[in-house]
Amino acid sequence: MVKWLKYPLYCRELLCNILTFVGRKVVEETGQVSEDKDKDALLSVFPSVETVSDFKRNDPDVAKNALPAFARFAHEKGLIPAATEAAFLELIRERGGRMAAQPPPAGFDFGDLMDKMAGDASVNHLVDAELKPIARRFGFPDVQASMISRMRKKFNPNTRAKKNLLRVLAFWLGLNRPYWGWNYETLLALGASRSPQPPTDPRDGVRMAVHLAGRNDLLNPESVVWLKNEMIGSMKDLDMFYVDAGQVVGATTTVYVNIPRTRGRQGDLTLYARALHDAVALAHQVAVRWNLSEFSGVGNRIVIALAAGPFVDLEMYIQAMLKASQPEGAIIRMTPFAHMCANLAEIKLTFSPRPREVGLYDGSAMTVWSIDSLWTHIYYDFVPAVLEILPSDPASHGAFRSSLFADNAAENPALAAVYKHAQDTLLILEIAKTCLARGLFHESDRFLAIILANHPFHVAARTMRMVARMNIALCQPRFSAAHILFTEAVNEGTFIIENCRAEDEEPFCELGQVHYCIARRLFNILRKHPEETARAAGFYADADGELDSESARTVLRRQVMAHLKQARDCFETGRTISPSGMGNRSLHWSFRIYALIRLLETDERAFEPADRPDGPLTDRFDIFRGTAKEFSCALGWTGELPENGGDYSEAGETELFTRILSAFELYDNAVQLRSYGANVKYAFAILLFDFAPRLTVGLLKMMLAWLSESENQVRALRSRKSKIRTIVTCYSQIQPADMLFERIRETIRFIKGRYAGELERPDDHVVESGREFKFTLKNFTEEVFPERPFF
Repeated sequence: MVKWLKYPLYCRELLCNILTFVGRKVVEETGQVSEDKDKDALLSVFPSVETVSDFKRNDPDVAKNALPAFARFAHEKGLIPAATEAAFLELIRERGGRMAAQPPPAGFDFGDLMDKMAGDASVNHLVDAELKPIARRFGFPDVQASMISRMRKKFNPNTRAKKNLLRVLAFWLGLNRPYWGWNYETLLALGASRSPQPPTDPRDGVRMAVHLAGRNDLLNPESVVWLKNEMIGSMKDLDMFYVDAGQVVGATTTVYVNIPRTRGRQGDLTLYARALHDAVALAHQVAVRWNLSEFSGVGNRIVIALAAGPFVDLEMYIQAMLKASQPEGAIIRMTPFAHMCANLAEIKLTFSPRPREVGLYDGSAMTVWSIDSLWTHIYYDFVPAVLEILPSDPASHGAFRSSLFADNAAENPALAAVYKHAQDTLLILEIAKTCLARGLFHESDRFLAIILANHPFHVAARTMRMVARMNIALCQPRFSAAHILFTEAVNEGTFIIENCRAEDEEPFCELGQVHYCIARRLFNILRKHPEETARAAGFYADADGELDSESARTVLRRQVMAHLKQARDCFETGRTISPSGMGNRSLHWSFRIYALIRLLETDERAFEPADRPDGPLTDRFDIFRGTAKEFSCALGWTGELPENGGDYSEAGETELFTRILSAFELYDNAVQLRSYGANVKYAFAILLFDFAPRLTVGLLKMMLAWLSESENQVRALRSRKSKIRTIVTCYSQIQPADMLFERIRETIRFIKGRYAGELERPDDHVVESGREFKFTLKNFTEEVFPERPFF
């Protein structure tokens, strides 16, 4: 048997590294999270019977009233048959301990916890409106804001009063934020260690400097203070708690922060990946927030410099970059070493094609690379200041749309900000991205047009326009309307490839997905809508006149295969153009497309009308696993290619899955946009289900854990103050988050129902049955036409 699949030993270690949501680990036995918020709240206070015993032993006076109150609460909510302590303990004994206390992000402290719980409100409001009622209901001492202030300064829960405060906080967390996964035990450990995980090197990493440039009479100390505070706030929004806020230092006109790299073997450039990704994400937030601030104006601008290496050696390079002349709008700059590390880590950004050379004060010269744009539409999170100037409900949307298309900047703050900073593509892209996320596709296109008026070959703007066109097409129930928009999306992608400087896999991936979506639409017409076949075929037939039924089906079959092969070519090119030669995004699509093409070419029944409307295709000839084995060998993930459907050796399978999980981890770490990250884990879980050479109980449990993590992220999206409640699917369709939530729940139900007996077996038990079912094929035969906008 394969030893690495001994769940939860080696698998758990991998999950701890990969399954991250605000830095926490998923170790629940089955991957399932309770939907009962009342039960979550109780188990958050008492995750084990031992925590009840500790409460009774160390604080008997409070416990004698509190525990009966908890038992009554559990009985009122239908969780226990009687309001007795015995029944309450039985609930904890049965349900507690299934999900261990989850660690918060590295460097996260009690003050961060209170700020995160309070959100937009003040901590005092949280205390008065929510925490005090909880304390009174269960007989705890009243919550005092003064105690919270003292614990912010010195966190040491060494008294009964402090521990009871943590119990109240734990109840609130279980009731309101169960997807954070933090309970009473988590809160007790908040001050136990400030060491980031994984360990970082305090002497080496990425130095970021944000410099205010302008006429001296326009610069004032208030702007530097604002800038410092915004950087600290952005770091918290980005969960960069492993960087101490005390490291953010403000000088006369410049604010600095050192972001430590991961500790490891000297010379390993991948150790800079996390620090560089966070630095670019922070620079993106700060740059956009600055342009929307009161301090930004004519003659006032910021310059951001990023340098990587030992901190003691970086100041000379930082100062040279801050003083270097660059094209207008080139806000973020990098040293050659940081540029190389960013490319190796496939951090999603594009650079100006013409780097500048500047002299250093030691007499040498250095090339300065300016960041041209970011692939912000799926990799970088939203900027709060942008959310505030865009509509968030139907009532405000009408006025926004009217003023936008009337070019009335006086009544449209987003348009006014764009005209004020017309050369700042980062700001305009962020506004266009946020419009996309809310289903305002035509509005997004209006802002992209402003970028393209100044920079007609701007690859990120044109790619986002292609995504907008495709999404409008995917919302059209009638193919005649969808066809027009699909054609526009293909034309946009073709223009990018033929005319723009595409040095990243992203435009090729997006065009590949356009072709995939066209093929899927035509395939579903063939299988499910025979009345539409002739009409759809008419868009592609060479001959005039109406086609007979069989001729129309032949035309559409050819178009399905042609578009799938064009998609395959796009993903292959995307893999080729990526620095690693692999392409973390295009790679998983290559697996899907190759298998899908082979199946449709092999299975003569694939194009036949479906027996029932929801009837999926099946992999009757085991094509998916054969494709995966060939791909894995070609990628160098394993040195062996099993013959005649055989299995890998133990060493070969261990090597294979280590490489697969490493590739996923690298891509997952690159995705900061939560509305896309929620789908990434779901997509990888079903990809593993479809292509794993051997499906074991351990792998099934890993998939359930990924699905549970994705489910938690969707829950978090639905409660976010940003009011962005959409997700980006793996083929770039923007949908309401509820659609992914139901898809995840359906997938979990399928796995648990289909493999109920097997999930009770040992983790290295191989599951032989049901391998003909593939989620990829199920999704290929589904049609979703969501109404928009998404508020």
